Amino acid sequence: MAPNKLLVVFGATGQQGGSIIDYVLNDPTLPQQFSIRAVTRDPSASAAVALTKRGVEVVQADANNKASLEKATQGADTTFIMTAQNFADEDIEATEVAQGKAMVDAAVSGGSKYVIFSTLPDVIKISGGKYTQATNFNSKVQIEEYIRASPVKAIFYAPGWFMQNCAHVWSTRRMPDNTLALLDVVSPQTRFPLIDIQRDTGKFLGPVLMEPEKFVGRTLAVASEIRTYQEVAEIMSKVRGEPVQYRQVSKEEVFGTQCPPLIVERIGAMMGFYEEYPLYGPDMDNVVAESVAMAGGRMNTFEELLKMRFQESS
Repeated sequence: MAPNKLLVVFGATGQQGGSIIDYVLNDPTLPQQFSIRAVTRDPSASAAVALTKRGVEVVQADANNKASLEKATQGADTTFIMTAQNFADEDIEATEVAQGKAMVDAAVSGGSKYVIFSTLPDVIKISGGKYTQATNFNSKVQIEEYIRASPVKAIFYAPGWFMQNCAHVWSTRRMPDNTLALLDVVSPQTRFPLIDIQRDTGKFLGPVLMEPEKFVGRTLAVASEIRTYQEVAEIMSKVRGEPVQYRQVSKEEVFGTQCPPLIVERIGAMMGFYEEYPLYGPDMDNVVAESVAMAGGRMNTFEELLKMRFQESS
């Protein structure tokens, strides 16, 4: 029997969208329910071509082009929406909000019954106005508010700290004394709810696609484990076979002198929030345990991801 529902995926060639598509294609039942339309800015890119070869419909759309968005979402049952930003763009918060609202409007006009939005907690509200410059959080909160006021059933997916950050934010440095160090501005006891965003997003959203009514209106705070910076360094030491020491240092030591002040301010606000507040509130441990329990498959651990990355680079 041919699928009778269309799943539209924005960011289809990225980590989150790609994970959802992989999960649906590999699931024993979802391919009988859903056909997939992958939305990308460049259908000729290798990742988009690879999706086409797997039987996925690939279409071009630009978040700044209303007509292309409306065409991409036409006839959808469910639309997955994610937005991204460049920390160096002075007006990126306003730009991202405008793009997110345009995607939502297109999904609604295209007939989507459900929208799944990749969101983040309200840092300004949680911190009582202390951290206002974490723009990647702020813009998603505004888009989420817009969706909640829109005539569509919505589910909100709030992933934790991406394990993939170990490739850049959590990269080690060889120090002058030849030791390996992991440097950042926050304390070694700062806690991060971690998720393998590339492999595990689909595991969390697969059950949502199967029974969306169970999740309408909910925010799914999603991670597979919680680790401190100190524990991250210990895991790195184990995987590399060489001691890695976490060091709390100044912003200048982390970012260098050439990094634009705007980036330093925005990333600094994000890290300050992580240090001072649990991302998912005071009950974060139970929240993460619940998210693991609802997932459609075993979660990847940070140690497993690091081993894969280390082996690939060796």
